[in-house]
Amino acid sequence: MEDAAFQPFKGHTGWILALAYSPDGALLATGVPEDAVWLWNPPIMKETDFKPFKGHTDAVYTLAYSPDGKFLATGSDDKTIRIWDAATGRQVGGALEGHTDAIRAIAYSPDGQHLVSSSLDCTVRVWGTTTHQMIMAPLNGHTNPVIDVQYSPDGTHIASGGYDNLLKLWAAQDGKCVATITHPSGVNSVSFSPSGEHLATAFNNAIIRIFAVNGFERIRELSGHLGPVSIVQYSPDGSFIASASHDFTIRLWGSQSGELVHNSLRGHKGIVNNISFSPDGLQLVSCSQDETILVWDVTSGECISGPLYGHQGAIDAIQCSPDGARFASCGLDGIRVWSIRDGVQVLPQREVSVSAVKFTPDGARLAGGGQDGNIRIWDMKASAILHVIEAHKDIVVTLSISSNGLLLASGSDDKTARIWDLRSYEALGEPLKHDATVLSVCFAPDGLQVLTGSFDGAVHLWNILQGHEEQVFVWRHEDMVNSVHFSGDGSKFLSASDDRRVCVWDAASTRKISQTLQHDVSVNSAAFSPDGTQIVSCTGDHVYGSTSDLRLWDTKSGRLLRPKVRAHPPSYNTR
Repeated sequence: MEDAAFQPFKGHTGWILALAYSPDGALLATGVPEDAVWLWNPPIMKETDFKPFKGHTDAVYTLAYSPDGKFLATGSDDKTIRIWDAATGRQVGGALEGHTDAIRAIAYSPDGQHLVSSSLDCTVRVWGTTTHQMIMAPLNGHTNPVIDVQYSPDGTHIASGGYDNLLKLWAAQDGKCVATITHPSGVNSVSFSPSGEHLATAFNNAIIRIFAVNGFERIRELSGHLGPVSIVQYSPDGSFIASASHDFTIRLWGSQSGELVHNSLRGHKGIVNNISFSPDGLQLVSCSQDETILVWDVTSGECISGPLYGHQGAIDAIQCSPDGARFASCGLDGIRVWSIRDGVQVLPQREVSVSAVKFTPDGARLAGGGQDGNIRIWDMKASAILHVIEAHKDIVVTLSISSNGLLLASGSDDKTARIWDLRSYEALGEPLKHDATVLSVCFAPDGLQVLTGSFDGAVHLWNILQGHEEQVFVWRHEDMVNSVHFSGDGSKFLSASDDRRVCVWDAASTRKISQTLQHDVSVNSAAFSPDGTQIVSCTGDHVYGSTSDLRLWDTKSGRLLRPKVRAHPPSYNTR
């Protein structure tokens, strides 16, 4: 019977492109083409089963950020509301249950203590966000599904609109209805002005109406859309009113004049379901039944990002986070969170092949280099992406992290290596240019130098002190360099190549310190023992997947200490 510790672990269905142990040995990360990163728990070797925003059993139709941005609430056709940690996608507490039909709208109170919801069951309900329980009886009065609901900016009132053609205003403290206004058709959306003095409604006859909250006198009517208006929303400073319609367009109106600020914003190829202003009011994000998201510049009326793809099906709702860094979207296929700056989907992570992974020395973070050229940084405790670095113009092939955990080096198919500050995630200095793909990178133990090996056989040593890059050494193998490595004390470094050699140098003088370690086949990888006295090398054909072997060498003399140890077909990249 084989020792359980040597049993292969299964689950991947294709190539394993990268792997790395956490420093404490508790987790093994693997990167694969068809997914992003899998985490395994040795020796059990079971993939962790956490997936962000998993809990609803039907389409997610609406969402809302808490005022502090820490939580994201979602409402679903499964009749429940769920609250999630906005950074990680983990559910907070149990589901909010009570509605007897699909949820259509939710909104936080300004202080974040309460959440109001509306439903196809014709009711409005108010919940405590810490207890997840209703704090009062359902607000009854609508006779058809209630499509939208909002708190007033001061939190004293709740406005609701429904397919019974009614706009209702409720006292938030006791749930009493204080006003009812009949519209010509179903009310799809309600929006308070930031001052709380006005209330806008959008409805099915392509009209938008503006009311004074005090007395509910109608003060303006906006027309121009050619189909039902899906949503209306005031800008954060109250200067503009944005509306989106079944006519595939978005319109921006001056809130005081009622005049169009720009021509219709055109770009979607389907009904525009929802819109959301960024907190500074400079951008407007829209989503559509055409399965895309667009980001608009409010000043110019131009589309500045998108179309963004990620959902498989119509996107029903969208909202910017209070800090303006992200926006969330939802639809039939669930919930997504995006970076508003660059349109990168950050939760759940999009399925991008990961070709290199490295843990920080403390095991708190994991860096993954992708075939999209980006580097993703995960918080291991929270199981969440901390940051996405737009690193390279081509595949990230290799990564190295300095021993103090402050610096990250990356090498790419774009023929550059780069150094990154793991505190600010900013690039340090200019790209380190090569003449071919950078296949391996390694920091010196003091973090002041970085070693690179490339496809053209070149080995480079760079000084990177204070962000100033200086090439201090270059040597060429006769074939591509698959691996470079510093000894633990930084006194030596090595390179392993397809030319069947491992070469070892003194780091101070950059002179070879032993005879070349000659192999009979390509050398895929090599590394020093912790005390630097021995070197282990791995051979094999990484293209055709032939059987590989391990060899152990004496560093000083270059003498072979152990004969070949048969291993397994090598992975494509374990740098």
